[in-house]
Order: sequence, then structure tokens, then C-alpha cells
Amino acid sequence: MNASLPNNKDRRLLRIFVDKLLPWTALQQTPWVVATSRRHDLHLSKPVQMTPRKMRGKEIASGGARRYRNTSTVVRRWPEDHLNAAKMPKLACVLSGYADLQFYDYELHLPESTFIFIPPDVPQPDGSLSHASSSNTKGFCDICWMMPVGDKLHFWACRSEGENHFALQWSNVLFLNQRLNLYLQLLHEEVMTAKKTPPSLIPNLLHLLTLGLQRETNAHNYLQFGQDIHPSWQLQTSVDPITQAQDYINAHYGSVITLESLARIVGMSRSLFAQRFKQKTGQTVGEYLTARRLEEAKNLLCQSEWTVSTISGFVGFHSQNHFYNWFRKQENCSPSEFRKMHQH
Repeated sequence: MNASLPNNKDRRLLRIFVDKLLPWTALQQTPWVVATSRRHDLHLSKPVQMTPRKMRGKEIASGGARRYRNTSTVVRRWPEDHLNAAKMPKLACVLSGYADLQFYDYELHLPESTFIFIPPDVPQPDGSLSHASSSNTKGFCDICWMMPVGDKLHFWACRSEGENHFALQWSNVLFLNQRLNLYLQLLHEEVMTAKKTPPSLIPNLLHLLTLGLQRETNAHNYLQFGQDIHPSWQLQTSVDPITQAQDYINAHYGSVITLESLARIVGMSRSLFAQRFKQKTGQTVGEYLTARRLEEAKNLLCQSEWTVSTISGFVGFHSQNHFYNWFRKQENCSPSEFRKMHQH
């Protein structure tokens, strides 16, 4: 696609990056705050303010006994408080107006241009209530959000006008360049260590992420969220269903893959698919998927300078300890030791 001829959606997205995020992150004094599970762990800087609040209802775990069906990022919910907790980090920015965002036992009052880092498992707004502050002179506020989905980056924006709250559908896109997800992960790691090291890299990483978003928008390298993340992968009815499943795993190993989702893709029952897969490959679906992820992790350890934790998340392990244990089991050494032995 010709990057010099942006379409209507490109122009709208570019306005967010060029008119808002890029100038703010270039200042090197970008206001930001890290959300926490409890207000006594919160560290605020001007002009962000906080108001204590009380929880109304009880926590409800998402998933349960049939957890394998749940591919949602939400792991816990507080329905009466309109909060949930996700298993992935999230980044938000107030694009216009003045916003109020509720967390567990407090509410943040955030002016325009403020960035909010939300670590995994922190109770946060579920999007059902307005974010517009009662003291907002504009009467509305806009917020953009970013979070990883597999090895891609989900971006969207929402608007609150009084008590009304709605998503800006044109902004709900999935950026395909894996680098953007890496930038977000590096930013998250830097934020979480900011108490121990000078946080000077945070504005630079924010600026780098925004530059990447602008470039990918110019190149139209994104999909409307909900489209096939891997459009080049297509189900071939003439191919053996187990081969189809293997091809799918090879293309999607960094994403959430379940036994049931694979069975549904190839049109087989869960039990029959599991039996046939083991007969043909000699491995269960979980063993095959883990082996594929470890294979890609070894390549990255040898060929890149990424940290072990970055590689672990990139190839689909949501727990670094889980990655470490599987790696040592297969290679009889840690990922760091493997890198020292094989990296050129």
C-alpha cells in the first residue's frame, strides 16, 4: 500500500500520534503514573491526584473449572465496582479533557497528556462507566489504550461525554509489527524498575513506541481488531487435519492456543483430535506447542540481544519460571547458559 496516500482511518489515527502523543513524549517531562493494587503502594507526581474510595462488591474469578475455554485477558472481576484485572500489562493516555479512573480502593484524577501504566493483575476500569471528571470543563474526555495480544499490539480509544461512554470504533486496530509489542514490554520493564534506577528511559521509550505507531499507520500495517491475525494462513480442506493443526501452531505459537480451539479449527471433536494428534506426532498438543516455542526461543537466544524475559513472553510463555523449567528440562542448562554457549 502507498504510504503517501493514507485512508480516512489512517488520518484519524495519525492525528492521535502526530498531534498528541509525539509532541508530549518529545518533551522528556511527560507526566505518568503507575497504577497499583492498593493505594498505599501508589506514588504520585504532579499534576496527578488521588481520592480514596471503598469497594462495594466481592471479587469473582474469571474462567473456573472450564478455564481452558477462556482466551480472554481478564482473570478477575468486581462487577459491582465495574473493575477487572488482566493478565497482561496495559498502557493508557488521556488524549483530551480531564479523566477520572477508578482502581481498587482509589480513584485517579488525570489531566490531558498523562500516561498511565497498568501492570498485570491490577484492578482497573472495565470500560462500562464514563471516565469524564465531574470537574471537566470540556464536558468530555478521550483516552487511548494499548496492550499486547499474542505477539501483536492492540490499540483503541474511547470517549466519555457526561455519563455516556463509548469506544471510537475506527481506532480499534491490531498493529502487526512485533517490534511494537517489544517496545511496550521494554517500557513496562523499565517502569517496574523505576524505583531502583533513574526513570530517564521512560520518556524515550514512550517516544520510540509512538514513532513506531506512526510509521506502522503510515504503512497501513494493521488490521481492524477481530480480523484474522494471520491472513496468510488459510485452512486447506485437502490437507490432513493434523498437518493443518501443526501449520497453525507454527504460525501462531506466540498466541494463546488451546486443545479445543485447534480441534474447532480443523473440524474435529476435542477427544478425537487429541487422539489423532498423539498418534501422528508422538506428542500431545501441549508437548508439541511447548517444543515449538522452545525451538524459537533458542533461535532468539542465539541471534538476538533480547532479555530472557522478553523472549519468554514473545514465544508464548506467560510465566518466566515455566519457560525456565521447560528449557532446563530439555537442554540441561538455563537460557542464559545456553546463550553463552551458542551466541556468536
